[in-house]
Amino acid sequence: MGDFNSPDIEWNILSSIINRSSVFVNCILCNFLSQMVQELTRHAALLDLILTNDENTVNDIEVRETLGASGHYIIRFNWNMRSGPKLQVNREKISDLRNRDLSKFRAMLNEIDWEKEFNGQNCFIMWE
Repeated sequence: MGDFNSPDIEWNILSSIINRSSVFVNCILCNFLSQMVQELTRHAALLDLILTNDENTVNDIEVRETLGASGHYIIRFNWNMRSGPKLQVNREKISDLRNRDLSKFRAMLNEIDWEKEFNGQNCFIMWE
């Protein structure tokens, strides 16, 4: 959460014509983050953002009154912190691959037609 000061970003389509902001948008996309604030947060701009990798952890977002003389609106929200499942201790022995001959594995990977496998797909499609 914070003031990211990129008024040129069109958040509804995640786009900007300014290079610095385009790099920022690309970073958000490549890290599978969601921007949660939907209302303007300073004058006619959406500058203050809440970025998350799990939209279910942020809810009840309210853009409220200004914060002193800054002109930025206060953003109030609930952040639902959940503890994950307890991890099981895995006592399975794992082979040390540092000194292995990986030539068969490389040969198997070389047999795959990667152009065909990834044709017309991007990282977002492949992730699903």
